[in-house]
Amino acid sequence: MGELGALAGGAVALWERHEEKEDPEHYGRHKTEETIAEAALVGGLGTALYEHHEKNDDEERVEKYGKRDEEKKHGWFG
Repeated sequence: MGELGALAGGAVALWERHEEKEDPEHYGRHKTEETIAEAALVGGLGTALYEHHEKNDDEERVEKYGKRDEEKKHGWFG
């Protein structure tokens, strides 16, 4: 999921940068939207990195203990 968010944020940021050049009358609006898309890109990359580390932790747990945690308990009902 994180990779998709990063990809979408990057695509929108590039599109808005293109629109800044094509539509100079609304430069400020496109610059603001580009900045927001860049923030979404960074958030998506952070999520992807977190998911990658979670996967590595699970693999290390399997190697060490020989089994995977079937159900991680978190939230109100866990």
